[in-house]
Amino acid sequence: MFKQKIWPIALGLIGLVTVSSAAYADDKVVYNHQFSVDASTELNIDNGVGEVEFIRGDSNELLVELTIKATEEGFFFGGGDIEQVKLEEQWRGQQLTLSIEPDEDVQANWQITLPKVAAVNVDLGVGEIHGELLTTDTELDLGVGEVDLTFYGEDIASISVDVGIGDSSISGFSGGRVEKTTAVVSSESNASGSGRYRISADVGVGDVSLTVKGLK
Repeated sequence: MFKQKIWPIALGLIGLVTVSSAAYADDKVVYNHQFSVDASTELNIDNGVGEVEFIRGDSNELLVELTIKATEEGFFFGGGDIEQVKLEEQWRGQQLTLSIEPDEDVQANWQITLPKVAAVNVDLGVGEIHGELLTTDTELDLGVGEVDLTFYGEDIASISVDVGIGDSSISGFSGGRVEKTTAVVSSESNASGSGRYRISADVGVGDVSLTVKGLK
C-alpha cells in the first residue's frame, strides 16, 4: 500500500519566522528557521522524500534545521536544483503547516526541536520518522520507510499502528492493554489507556517501533 500525496499548488506565507538563515555547499543546502509556538499549536509536516527527526524542546520556540540534498534522479540524473528549494509555511488559526517547494528530485531532512504542542501530524512519502516527542495527539502517515519514536508522557487514550508490509511494536506503555496482530506480511499493534492523547501510525511498507516513557 503506497500513499498518494496531493501537494497544494501554493501555500500562503502567513506565519511569522523569527529567525531564518541558509548555508550552501556543493551537495546540500541547510536552512535554519525559528517559529513561536505554544500548547495550542498544531504542527503539520508535509514531505516527499527524506527524514524527520524530533528533539524534545523546553521553550516556546520551534526550531527547524532543514537539509536539502539532490536525489539521483531528474535532469541527466543530477537531481533537483537544491538552491531553488525553500521552506513554505502556512498558518490557519493555530495550525502551522510546513513543507518545501519545489519538492521534485530532492531529499529533505528535517531536524525539529519541538516543545509541548496540541498536535503533531507528519505526512511523508519515503524515508524515516524518528526521535523523541512530548506526548500529544500524533498522526504519522508514511508510504515506505521506518518509524522509531519515543513518547514522553503516559497520558494516552490510544495507540494505533497499521503496517501493510512489515512489522510493528509498542513498548513501555504501562497505562493499559497492548495487543499485536500479524498476518502474512502485515502487522497491527494497538494500545488503549485512560489518558487524553491519541497516537496513530499508518505505514505502507516498512517497520514501526513506538516507545512510551514517563516524563523526565
